[in-house]
Amino acid sequence: MPDLFETELVERCLELLGKRKLVLAIHDGSFPGDDGEDFGRGTPYSQAGRRFVAFVRRLGFNGLQLGPQGLTSRGNPSPYDGTAFSRNTLSIAPAPLARDPQWGGLLSEEALADELLRVPAGERERVQYTAAWEAQGRLMERAFQRFQDTRGPMGAAVALAGESTVFADRHRRWLEPDSLYEALVHEHGSEDWRQWPAKEGQVDSRLYCPLPGQALHCRRRREEVRKRYLRRLDFYVFCQFIAHRQHQELHAAARNLGLDLFADFQIGLSLRDTWGLQSLFLPGYALGAPPSRTNRSGQPWGYP
Repeated sequence: MPDLFETELVERCLELLGKRKLVLAIHDGSFPGDDGEDFGRGTPYSQAGRRFVAFVRRLGFNGLQLGPQGLTSRGNPSPYDGTAFSRNTLSIAPAPLARDPQWGGLLSEEALADELLRVPAGERERVQYTAAWEAQGRLMERAFQRFQDTRGPMGAAVALAGESTVFADRHRRWLEPDSLYEALVHEHGSEDWRQWPAKEGQVDSRLYCPLPGQALHCRRRREEVRKRYLRRLDFYVFCQFIAHRQHQELHAAARNLGLDLFADFQIGLSLRDTWGLQSLFLPGYALGAPPSRTNRSGQPWGYP
């Protein structure tokens, strides 16, 4: 629990200043990590992250603003280019999947140790984005395989399977296009749908925004992709389920401490969202920053 003297003192100061909130802003990757769970990128969902949240409250803060938490791509780590609905699976804390009974042993301690050995200890003081991306992918593949293999008649795995099914049904509207995009990135070998090669009778770049006369073809193509990449789609949903569940746990823990969570609003949009929501955007227009005293030429961000 927070030190009441410190928090009450800060609350009195805020009252004198006519302020209600003292908020600390921090990105997920900047959270600390313990030696046994530091994969080169921080997360608020780890044990070290939770301790840091409690420390922030003891200092007198009553709000915590996290950076944009959308999914980023392997080639673009900027959280301001992340997704609108999918959470960044890099923020999943792997250690609880092995050590917290509620996760049913989705990971083994051996798997954690294997990946930790791949990140040199001297390089963990800075975010190792690519290394963390690759390590997280390998760990989540192991967790997903165990999740599929161990769903028996009893235990935490059954409860997780039920929760995952409810999650998938509740969020189907955005999970479907986001996971299909992941499959198409794999098929075309590019994270940018604008670079996908055109194939005869196939318009993957417009599966959710068909041109006149293409609606039936696009629907059939979506079904084809679902059947071909069923495991990959299920894996995507599995990772999103874990990321959202860990965030809900953090939200509850922060509230118990007296901390409100806030989100940073991203200015950009992921390629995944611009692909799935093309009908929302004006063709031929791009967003940027106008000229200013600090940048007389402006900033051509290229966002739709």
